Amino acid sequence: MAAADRVARTLLVALASLVLAGCGVLGMADGGRPAGPFPFPGGCAAFDLSARRCDAIVRAKASGLGIEPSQAVSIQLLGDPGCETPDGHEALCVRTTQFVVLVRFVMADGRTLEDGVYCGVGGQYTILCTEDPEVEAVVPTMSYMDLPCTDTEPPVCGTRFPGPDAEAMAAEVPLHVERLVIPIDHDGAYDVELGTGALANGILEASSLAVDAGSNGEVFLAGPVWLVVESLEPGGKPFQNYYEHGRREGVERFVARVQFDVLSHLPGATITLSGVAVS
Repeated sequence: MAAADRVARTLLVALASLVLAGCGVLGMADGGRPAGPFPFPGGCAAFDLSARRCDAIVRAKASGLGIEPSQAVSIQLLGDPGCETPDGHEALCVRTTQFVVLVRFVMADGRTLEDGVYCGVGGQYTILCTEDPEVEAVVPTMSYMDLPCTDTEPPVCGTRFPGPDAEAMAAEVPLHVERLVIPIDHDGAYDVELGTGALANGILEASSLAVDAGSNGEVFLAGPVWLVVESLEPGGKPFQNYYEHGRREGVERFVARVQFDVLSHLPGATITLSGVAVS
């Protein structure tokens, strides 16, 4: 057998082994777990879900469907509907995302509402996809300098403005918050003002934010913690893109706030912000 043929055969065997191995890398069903339905919460263990994570999944899916879990006559947990065999087990199938569980709500009027959890890129930030989620902090300057260009041929792109002038720099008022503890007393949306400042010539040069959501699952977030910078000037444009926002004479006053959504929390939970800076 030629060397090239041996290499090709080795690769085919490795690929076949990967496919038959199940869900680890490609997000395929495991081929052996019963598809259900299992009653909630007793059936959580069938999907290797902790009680806390399973509860968070059910409440998140209910919220997405516009109901409260308490409105359902029964709640059921099921396997991947796209990977079910006639005998009620999950079959081998390929997905670009990792299936977790399908949640079905049986309503008093006979309706059934259902939604599934599928995890992929970014799943490390949500309890829906992992027992120990990370916290994602998003600040304006992450994409602030993205260069906008037209779809024309040749494309026309934005150009850099002159840097801040000395007089505006002298009048600038950066915002710095060394540490702020935010009590978590409800699930849902939070919008917390951090303070105000003024940017020389309206140019946002730097922003930073660090977030500590505690340990041991005191609080789980439904998405990122956003540092939002808003202009306080009449007609002031959003600080979303340097080229689109533009340059102004003097300073531009702003207010900074953090926005996030809490999926679940324990009594006494807090979120701690540190290293907040806007300049």
